[in-house]
Amino acid sequence: MVLSRWGKIAAEELLLLPQRYPGLEIETYVVMPNHLHLFLSLENVGGAGPANLQTVIGLYKSGVSRRCGQPIWQKSYYDHVVRGQEDHAEIWKYIENNPKKWWLKKNGQL
Repeated sequence: MVLSRWGKIAAEELLLLPQRYPGLEIETYVVMPNHLHLFLSLENVGGAGPANLQTVIGLYKSGVSRRCGQPIWQKSYYDHVVRGQEDHAEIWKYIENNPKKWWLKKNGQL
């Protein structure tokens, strides 16, 4: 997947999150042309003060928008608590396969 300038900013800011929030781990992610899939682990997240998922995502989205010079995100996001190994594997596979599915759909092959 070739990223736009904004996609590159989104990826760069994402990779800074573990430095800003010790205890946060990015397990996997993919920046798509018009959205992002992200698999995070949050454990005793600290760093820039007390944080939860809502805080981390909110600050991430505002940082990306600030660097892009305009708001680029929808107001909400979808989150899911992983419930076991099977759920973990299914979500991981979904994120891993998303670029290929997007390309197939875009080119009328899905």
